Amino acid sequence: VEELRDRGAGVVIKIEVSGSYLPMNYKYGDTVQGCRMMLQKRCRCSKLHAHEQPPTQNVIEERLIFLCDKLKDDESRRHTDVHMKMPIEGYGFLQFDKYKELDDLGYNTAMPTLSKWLEEDNSATRVAREAINAQKRFAEVPVIAAKPP
Repeated sequence: VEELRDRGAGVVIKIEVSGSYLPMNYKYGDTVQGCRMMLQKRCRCSKLHAHEQPPTQNVIEERLIFLCDKLKDDESRRHTDVHMKMPIEGYGFLQFDKYKELDDLGYNTAMPTLSKWLEEDNSATRVAREAINAQKRFAEVPVIAAKPP
């Protein structure tokens, strides 16, 4: 975020799409014995409850991927003009088939936040409104096709 400001960005918008970092509620002790876990999975008589199962590799990897960003979160919030956290709980990291659903979710979450932010009066919103108006003016200019003389 700091680098964006150093390079002259007038507006910095951060959209967080990482998973949840709520504490995991696992009560399996300090160690996990592979043989015991295997027997409990194979023998139906002594199954562990969900909160007694160790986290899966997928759950651990999802948290590790975004760990650095999460550790810098408070610092980066101070340097951004808008910070949004998308409500993606319940979606897996590799669920590419949910693209359209997530796209709609992101749009429907972001638009009210951005609209409310644009109503504020500060230097960042003035820059953003100026860019939006320039884009509208640009869209109104007729397309000049390259015609041979």
